[in-house]
Amino acid sequence: MKLSILAVGDDDQNIYRFRGANVDFTRRFREDYDAAIHYLVENYRSPAHIIEAANQFIARNADRMKTDRPIVVNKARSALPKGGNWQHIDHLAAGRVQILSVAGEEEQAAAVLQELKRLQAVDARFSLANTAILVREWHELDPVRTCLEEEGIPVNLNWGKSALPSLTRIREYVAVLEYLRVNWEQNLRAGTLLQFLPQEQEGETIWQTHLRSLIDAWREETNDSLQPVPKVEEYLYESLADQHRARHLSNGVFLSTVHSVKGLEFDHVFVLGGCWRQKSGSELEDERRLFYVAMTRARETLQLLEIDTITNPHTARLVGDFALRRRVQASGGSCLSRKRYAILGMKALYLGYADRFFKDHPTHAALDSCRVGDQLNIAVRDEHIYLTGGQEQTVARLSQAARDAWLPKIDSIVEIRVLAMVRWGREDVAEKTYADQCKCEVWEIPVCEVVYR
Repeated sequence: MKLSILAVGDDDQNIYRFRGANVDFTRRFREDYDAAIHYLVENYRSPAHIIEAANQFIARNADRMKTDRPIVVNKARSALPKGGNWQHIDHLAAGRVQILSVAGEEEQAAAVLQELKRLQAVDARFSLANTAILVREWHELDPVRTCLEEEGIPVNLNWGKSALPSLTRIREYVAVLEYLRVNWEQNLRAGTLLQFLPQEQEGETIWQTHLRSLIDAWREETNDSLQPVPKVEEYLYESLADQHRARHLSNGVFLSTVHSVKGLEFDHVFVLGGCWRQKSGSELEDERRLFYVAMTRARETLQLLEIDTITNPHTARLVGDFALRRRVQASGGSCLSRKRYAILGMKALYLGYADRFFKDHPTHAALDSCRVGDQLNIAVRDEHIYLTGGQEQTVARLSQAARDAWLPKIDSIVEIRVLAMVRWGREDVAEKTYADQCKCEVWEIPVCEVVYR
């Protein structure tokens, strides 16, 4: 038997060097095993204009493994217009990469809103759910989100890796998975599972809507035939794991940092100007790789933003037939009084707060009554910050690190909304001595979003 080892990678997309990722591992693999190299340079995602812009951009990096092998459109699409379908339907941009310059950060948010509306008007098939707005730093999303929400445009926020644990711990999914465990020896139809869910209604949570869509997909895949429960459970666990990695659930405009979308793709991509850093040497090449990843997420159109007051070191030298530079006159309007957003996720909360009380304590009753979208209040006492629900019953306590971060800003908080109810338990407590002190087996934790000014 002959053993073969295959390694696949793209040094141009190595954006996790701060976590130890290094293209030298690939080079050493080639040397250690005298490995043959096969270059995968066909792009099956983007039209030629976007590919040409990305090639020109990343070519400025010196430390690359395929300097003489640019990415090309796959052969099946090679005869298509360079701007793809949008070359014919968008008479302004004609499928070119747009480099949009604006006066300031608020004007940038308004310009994104204006361009979204223009693209919608150009093509009735334009989908907000297939559109992403990408930034280098999370806080850059705040003015854009404010503008979109004030216009009634839904947003789909990437909640980040540390905010939530596995989706299998969120209340809505827990209920279905427990139902499957109770019926482990049975055969079930997808339609039966749908009947188990609460009746579909306006305003249901994103988790409920997403769960319903997963089961609908399973019903279509199986033709609603009887299936062994273990097989249904396996399908749900795999689907939830995929969605947790993508963190892409609802049908709004997807807002995220670039670091969090590697591997994802969208029809329309906006890359905001702002925090792209002026660096030199290897750090500059790292920054270029990050911007390159942002550019190559786009399937149909790509919009790159420039702000007059903040130099964008990446867009200035993008020149060619593939690009359209234009000035966007857009008033910041109500975005000038923008809100800011932060998530009180698992690292921000004292996970063992509710386990200090027996199940008949009012804290557990208050947690049971918490629903996604409910507003919580904040209270400071005993040198801690607490979250309180109905009748001011305490439901959570912030961690010490989160308390120190929020105490100076507590007067700026506008509202706190429940994003998800997360199941936790004694078995999750790492320290056995502490686990033995838990007064209940399982409890819930409210992951929340803070809106502040």
